[in-house]
Amino acid sequence: MLAEARDTRPARAWKESIMVAIFKARWGLAIGLAAASAFVAVAALVFVATPAFNEVTDSFVQIALTGVAPILAILALITAADASSRVLKAPWTAALLAVLGSVATSTTYVLWYAGVDNSSASAAPLLVAAGASIVLNGAALAILVLPALRQLPVGATITVLALVVVFGGTAALLIVFPMASTVLISAAALTTVLLMRRAESRETLAPSV
Repeated sequence: MLAEARDTRPARAWKESIMVAIFKARWGLAIGLAAASAFVAVAALVFVATPAFNEVTDSFVQIALTGVAPILAILALITAADASSRVLKAPWTAALLAVLGSVATSTTYVLWYAGVDNSSASAAPLLVAAGASIVLNGAALAILVLPALRQLPVGATITVLALVVVFGGTAALLIVFPMASTVLISAAALTTVLLMRRAESRETLAPSV
């Protein structure tokens, strides 16, 4: 049918081919980011078991597991949401806050592990980084749940959002403490993106076949 369309309606066929190329590129980027997240997480854990892992290189592993891998997972999910026709509006603001929150989370754990080795280090930077992580990650979650609270009174909405920021942000900070959990986060992001892509391809590409 595509060949027949090219002969009878070349302009329409050209537009459809461009749309298919854009579709594949956007989803390819989302899958690539998710795969990169999983690769970074697994590679970092494997690196821990090698002789190259020592007091000098341990901070790189911490950054990879608590910062780089989660950020790539977030970017993969937001890219997939932006490419999906089933998502009315991709939550880019929430994604940006979550990325910044991941940076703060990674900084928190780097400072914490540095403090373990140096008991004389000041706790102030650690507390600031942890607080920033909680606020940023919590704010990202609050943005995501806000549409579901529109029917509540203003006071109740503010209360719920405050609880989401505090408890959700704290959970986001603590969930990466066992650093191997980042592998599960990356795997979940990759699986989600692949499932979204499969559902979207059935809906978008089927009429063109």
